[in-house]
Amino acid sequence: MMRKMILFLVLVIFAWSCKEDEEFDVTVRDSGNLRVHFADKDGTPVTDGVVKLYPADLENDFDDVPLLDVQSINEEGLVDFGELKSGSYYAMWELTSGNLKYKTYDHLMAVQVVAGVDRDLDVNINSRLYNGTLNLTVRSDDFIADIIADAKILVVQRVNGSTTKDFSELLERGIKGVSDVDGKLLVENLPGGYSYDIYYYNDNGDSEYLNSYFLYPDYITYKTVYVDSI
Repeated sequence: MMRKMILFLVLVIFAWSCKEDEEFDVTVRDSGNLRVHFADKDGTPVTDGVVKLYPADLENDFDDVPLLDVQSINEEGLVDFGELKSGSYYAMWELTSGNLKYKTYDHLMAVQVVAGVDRDLDVNINSRLYNGTLNLTVRSDDFIADIIADAKILVVQRVNGSTTKDFSELLERGIKGVSDVDGKLLVENLPGGYSYDIYYYNDNGDSEYLNSYFLYPDYITYKTVYVDSI
């Protein structure tokens, strides 16, 4: 008898629950948010620059891929592309910090956006992924090619293939260095993907253009420059 009573109560409860219409709101996201933050090696936000976003279309040349969005970096060093459909994207950035310009050397930074996930990317512009090193040896431009110590060298980033003939202006935006007793000069953290003009100068205001070299990121470029007496 007890079993029948229990079974009867279960059936009643089940029948009553079936009369209740319950609605459930289910939201399925097929997109995610993408934010990119730029800073230098000290964590200081980098604010002067733009970021362009492209779909990762591997079947076509990059020149044929449409531009999806372009945004300026804000005062916090942040670019917020908002909500994007899940998938793969390419980001191309170019910015200025101090007197140097930085960029993604191969013009592409692969980004994967996952549905329902907010993606935050931190870019350290001083990372060796974006910077190269110039290792110079300074010698005399004669038959002996002696090592020159204490040579004043100026390294100037060449932007858009143009240079100025005003050496005082070059001194303002270039990187200065002095060769050691072995004629060596190491210049680190130079943005890759650019060419650099090398000058020799003295305290009398005389200067001599020595050469120009292209720097690759994450690579040490070893070069010897030869200096005339000026």
